[in-house]
Amino acid sequence: MKRIPGAPIGMLAALICAAAQSAPYQFIDIRPAGATSVQVWDVSNLGQVVGSYQTGSLVNASFVWQAGAFTPVAGPAGAISVTAFSVSETGAIVGSFYDSLVIDPGTGESVPGPTRGFVLEAGTHTVLEIPGADFVQPRGISPDGRYVAGYHTHPAEGQVGFVLDRVNGALASTNAPGSLFNIAQGVDAAGRVAGGDTLPGIGSPGYVYATAAGTRRDLYLPGASSTRLRDIDRTGRFAGWAVFPGAPGAPSVTRGVFGTELGFETLMFPGSSYTVLQGINDAGWLSGSYRIGATAPGFLGFVAIPVPEPASWLLGAAGAGLLAARRRRLAPPR
Repeated sequence: MKRIPGAPIGMLAALICAAAQSAPYQFIDIRPAGATSVQVWDVSNLGQVVGSYQTGSLVNASFVWQAGAFTPVAGPAGAISVTAFSVSETGAIVGSFYDSLVIDPGTGESVPGPTRGFVLEAGTHTVLEIPGADFVQPRGISPDGRYVAGYHTHPAEGQVGFVLDRVNGALASTNAPGSLFNIAQGVDAAGRVAGGDTLPGIGSPGYVYATAAGTRRDLYLPGASSTRLRDIDRTGRFAGWAVFPGAPGAPSVTRGVFGTELGFETLMFPGSSYTVLQGINDAGWLSGSYRIGATAPGFLGFVAIPVPEPASWLLGAAGAGLLAARRRRLAPPR
């Protein structure tokens, strides 16, 4: 893989101007009944929001939310815990699961067995495994369903970000030399992947990996000690989060970030002390999670919708939604 290093922070600062949230948003709290902790991941161009939650245990259940309605997402047969991360415009859902418990020799307690990935499409689960990997977590799928991005761990290679072309089966690593903690996540129809990495002696950049060219562009947001990109739309706008210094004497603050290299904004869920963005769609909808107070027991999820929304996009989304609904009505029962 060819890597295009990110420019030094001083140079990027001349191009990027961190700004407070400038546009008004409607914030919708996404919380399934009984949930004690919620993580909201992706938001599709059809307005479908994907998330996972817990109800007092460490076992995850997952859902797709649309227009106020929750639809559960099941894992492969026998799955104990299911985490759905992303949904395409074609209705394909990607995520991870485990279906066994093993005994931790150090503590004697039951812990999750091997974690594997899945693609749920037309009611059928396909387990996604990578040779030699002992942990596989697909985190993003492109709007057309062609590309899947995520990360896996390998005893010899460590943690590896990846992008899979489902058309030709090509599997590419998004790692840079020395990558220590690489998570690839959002991917667009052109195969551009948004992710975040930790590089020894350099820092913790976000990045965009171009599958077609095999190149990676690292991004260090000015003023941030850590940058994590998590999604990318068709115009190249990213969504993610970054850690910024707090007020004098106060701890650092994790803020959602979105934009481009030419300018980005930060976003906090109202009243929150911690906000991360995980998804962005072509209309600028943002999805993510937040925490109220440093001692909050878990995360809560949300979607933020620009006010007003682009009228042309609303018309297109409405048409696509009606088409998808018609397809569902015409599909044979499963």
